[in-house]
Amino acid sequence: MWKYAKWNKTVKGSITGLFVIWLISSVSRDNTSKREASQTSLRPSPTVQVQVKNIDYEVIQAWEIPNGGYGKVIVISPDNLNEEDMTILGDKLKKDTKSDRNSFISIFTDKKAAEMRDRLFDAADKLTSEEESFYDAHYVGDYKRNINSGYHQLTIYFDGVTGTNSKTIKY
Repeated sequence: MWKYAKWNKTVKGSITGLFVIWLISSVSRDNTSKREASQTSLRPSPTVQVQVKNIDYEVIQAWEIPNGGYGKVIVISPDNLNEEDMTILGDKLKKDTKSDRNSFISIFTDKKAAEMRDRLFDAADKLTSEEESFYDAHYVGDYKRNINSGYHQLTIYFDGVTGTNSKTIKY
């Protein structure tokens, strides 16, 4: 244009100015979109918070295991005696006992049944057959871990310890 066009210098200057402005804005827009793209990739993606159900339990009895850890007798709500809630309970017990070398936890759905545990083996204060049936119906799980042997599992007794419907979860 400057060499061959027969336009006056004002027209040539105006066209050149517009071209320079267009070129600068084009480069600027390209850099802005690259910067935004890189900032977007650096931004943490939105997290989805999942509400995890908490299964509460009451410790009825606890004792120390000589080579490290604890035994416990716990009571949960009968409403929690389902696969989903018991799996959540198992994960909670795993977390609650993570620093124990050994854990032995008996799980009941009734406090009275849980309190009968020691009487089961006491020759002087034996359970009646009615009490034993009550005990068996409400004894719904065992959580056991031995760090030395690698044994680590939750056994769930959906219809009581003497029932036939059970599930074992190995950790």
